[in-house]
Amino acid sequence: MDYLFFQAPKIYDLEIDEKLVIIWLFCAQCQAQGQPFLLNHILISEQLRLKKQRVLTIIEKLQQIQIVRCTGASKVLSFVPYITEHTEHTDTGDGWNCTEEMFNALYQEYPRKEGKTRGVQTLKRRIKNQSQFEALRRAVSNYAAHCLKNAIEKKYTKLFSTFANEWEDWADVEVEKRNPGIILSTEQTTG
Repeated sequence: MDYLFFQAPKIYDLEIDEKLVIIWLFCAQCQAQGQPFLLNHILISEQLRLKKQRVLTIIEKLQQIQIVRCTGASKVLSFVPYITEHTEHTDTGDGWNCTEEMFNALYQEYPRKEGKTRGVQTLKRRIKNQSQFEALRRAVSNYAAHCLKNAIEKKYTKLFSTFANEWEDWADVEVEKRNPGIILSTEQTTG
């Protein structure tokens, strides 16, 4: 994470408990080795001694100001780096500009950290407007959730450069929403 993240005005405006949640999330992201992880608001609540509803409110606020990103009901969470104003922009012709940092942020959410350079180059050529970029963002989130949910080994996860050529296949995929930590049984025990 770039040190500019901590200098961002949107960070200064946060309450103390909101900053504590960010620090907790940074630690969780480090433990997950940069991979998306399942959000456990109950654990956050217990460890930081905050009410569960307050933790949920904070997570929602952090999503709104684009500090964290949660996907689907499974609450796969990853950090979205702070995007500085001093970046190289690519004009897409429709008044929408995309930055290298926007693609780098998507790469940080991607489950396999290989093929970045070619993948970003491909995406910079292919993404022409904001709606395509949002579809790409959904595709990355869906694929990351799929890999996490199915415990797909790194060697079977697509390189980022490969994904960049076929991301449309994942833009509108509905990843099964379930909590892998809970086992439901339909069997009744007889005594």
